[in-house]
Amino acid sequence: MTIGDRIRERRLALDWSQEFLARRADMSTNTIRLIEQGISESPQISTLVRLAKALGVSIVDLVEDPGHGA
Repeated sequence: MTIGDRIRERRLALDWSQEFLARRADMSTNTIRLIEQGISESPQISTLVRLAKALGVSIVDLVEDPGHGA
């Protein structure tokens, strides 16, 4: 599962649109779309921090594969 997959999964679990997440994270809808589609495979740490905060999760939740944790 990619970072984009985890972001999309959490966003959908919250029943949020990409537009709503973008507003909460103070970024463009296009950025959310690119990350979720895997086009932007390595988002900047600052972007991940904003997304994690907006989604109410830790940055680790976005980047670590739960099946391969410590």
